[in-house]
Amino acid sequence: MSKLIKVAMLYIGQKEVPGPGVNAWIKDTWLSLPGGKWFWGEYGQDDSKLPWCGAFMARVCKEAGFQFPAKYSSALAWATWGEPLNYPAQGCVAVLTRDGGGHVAIVTGISRDGKSVRLLGGNQGDAVRESWFPTTRVKYWRAPAGEALAKVAVAESDEFSKSEA
Repeated sequence: MSKLIKVAMLYIGQKEVPGPGVNAWIKDTWLSLPGGKWFWGEYGQDDSKLPWCGAFMARVCKEAGFQFPAKYSSALAWATWGEPLNYPAQGCVAVLTRDGGGHVAIVTGISRDGKSVRLLGGNQGDAVRESWFPTTRVKYWRAPAGEALAKVAVAESDEFSKSEA
């Protein structure tokens, strides 16, 4: 199992607090990263108002012993992180586009026909979870520098994610 998947799985189930509240784990994620204190303050210290997929990925990378982009909070900044791949691998990072920005998460599976990819990430349905996405939304596949990754696991796809940032 890839280092990124091992670390990310530890946090499955962490989720935003609805309304003007805060999950202490999400707050700690921001405050433990360079510049995170500023970013957290700019969004009014409300975890439901800030996109945190990039911060989640930075925390996972930090704990797994990998560098992360200086502008980690922008999902699209991950497009140049690590080493480029032409196809998904188990534990690689997928960078997606969406209306208003992007999303970044870790590949954990692919459908038999290759049209759907399962990703483990933060701020997927306001939580850390695995969700399915159309592979057409993935613009970049990136591997952690120096880590050999296995072939991506084939899995039965499910309903696509409807909320991520």
